[in-house]
Amino acid sequence: MITLERRSIRFRELLSQLQQNYSESYLSLIGRKISALEAKETTPIFNDTLLDIALSSIQLITTRQGVPFQSVIDRMFEIQDKKGRDYGEDVDGLRNLRRRGQYGVIARMGDKLSRLESLCKPGREAAVTDESVEDTALDLANYCLLLIILREDEAGMYP
Repeated sequence: MITLERRSIRFRELLSQLQQNYSESYLSLIGRKISALEAKETTPIFNDTLLDIALSSIQLITTRQGVPFQSVIDRMFEIQDKKGRDYGEDVDGLRNLRRRGQYGVIARMGDKLSRLESLCKPGREAAVTDESVEDTALDLANYCLLLIILREDEAGMYP
């Protein structure tokens, strides 16, 4: 079982990997990759697929806000760390995600994509004003990295 501290370390490692892969488009890639996950395609490229979705989500934010990649990465880490503490995950850093399992996380990712698709339509404004397109994209990117960590933990990588 992975602790919150170890989860944070692995999350940072994955963020570094994202920095190395920074390029490509976003919404169409996100949709294609989530469809592959929903089809339960558990090929060796599963983690790469998740990293591609996270990267596309980050690109959506950097493009819309004109902010540097690094500031988005820093914000992602801060959010996952705070939410982990809010969920009381000090001992089991994935307790909340473990309840619904991998496909529960993928379902949440699909929800985030649906929201992004809706909010990114020209002239569309959010009815829920406390969660912007950028907030939704950050959540989606964080779910991707947390799903990688959950899969690794279930495979026994964090005894």
